[in-house]
Amino acid sequence: MDPRIERTRRQVLEAVKSLMMEGGPAAVTYSALADRSGVGRATLYRHWPELDDLWQEVITEMASRFEVRLVGDVAADLLAAVESLRAALNSQERRAAMLAMMERAQWDQSARSFIDRMEKVSPVRQALGLAVENSQLPGGVDIELATSLLLGPLLHRALMTTADLDTSFSNAVVTAFLGTLQQVGRA
Repeated sequence: MDPRIERTRRQVLEAVKSLMMEGGPAAVTYSALADRSGVGRATLYRHWPELDDLWQEVITEMASRFEVRLVGDVAADLLAAVESLRAALNSQERRAAMLAMMERAQWDQSARSFIDRMEKVSPVRQALGLAVENSQLPGGVDIELATSLLLGPLLHRALMTTADLDTSFSNAVVTAFLGTLQQVGRA
């Protein structure tokens, strides 16, 4: 890709993040982007004919930051996946972007659809699926419920409290989750 085009796209994506942090998704307009990024509106329309096209690119960039290399050990894989989200939630920029997308998904079907697709390939779901496939977790595990049980505590701590969201918390969540599964398996 032409370095000038790449530079322009990077400037616009940075402007999107900045505007979202200040005013949520409603603050992201072509006029505001042109003012913030220094990129002309005609160029914005050429690269992103619809704001949904821009949102798609922003979300794709966000999703790439959550990629995790799975090793086939349920505890290690779940911890790596949970740590990926923890790191994102500890970043003010990423947390604001995630909140903005969740807000947008309440009224924008394309954002909702993309979040649904992103969730289905999330590192936590991948780790849980691999663990079931490798018989490290029982085959009857409800992946959607398990994902909620693992990620709920992180989201709660990050969004509803002032408590630290650190690696020891991620470890505690994964350990509690695996311990609960073992207890249920014995019942």
